[in-house]
Amino acid sequence: MMVNWKKKKESTLHSKTGRKAAEIVDSHQESIRLHESILDECYYCSYPYNLIRFHLPKDSIKWNNAVEYAFPEFKTRVHCVASTWIGKQISLDRANQNERMLILDIGIGEAFEIECAPKIFFKEKSVVRNDLLFDTDLYLAWRKTCSDTIPEGQCCGFKVPLYLGGKYSVDNMEITDLEVYWHLFGQLFQKTRNLADGTRVAVKGPEV
Repeated sequence: MMVNWKKKKESTLHSKTGRKAAEIVDSHQESIRLHESILDECYYCSYPYNLIRFHLPKDSIKWNNAVEYAFPEFKTRVHCVASTWIGKQISLDRANQNERMLILDIGIGEAFEIECAPKIFFKEKSVVRNDLLFDTDLYLAWRKTCSDTIPEGQCCGFKVPLYLGGKYSVDNMEITDLEVYWHLFGQLFQKTRNLADGTRVAVKGPEV
């Protein structure tokens, strides 16, 4: 059964004071309107291999916070609208949100600026099928070894992030909760991003 995303909307704005704060709120409101417009036109679009899953506007702050923690250089610029099968966040760029998109990848610890209008980004087949953005070749390789459908709210992320020596391969992948993935790898990235190459890192997993 198809669910109308609009029925799930709720306000996420908070009262702020001062000129700078007002500008931030205005930018956020504009992002919400653009987010809703993207959902109106693209929410039920068919994407090859289910590469993209949209976020609801009410969830954008949660994902913005996760991205800004991992990539503080993008603080106040991100407004996440979707994620990919591999856990990348797709974001509007609030510095130029009508003409630029951001791709933020916590699995490899990199962010990319894409000069493209948001609606074109989600509708243009040459963009959606771009392997560099959506890892389509890796997805096809993974599907040969795993027939499981990735559940809502999860992704097929890396077991070991590439910035800690993990391999860009199917053997280094597993289905995991998307929020947990960003939380754990965000912490690892922040603690290791400025270390010199070759530094030994000890990682203690969660207790069970």
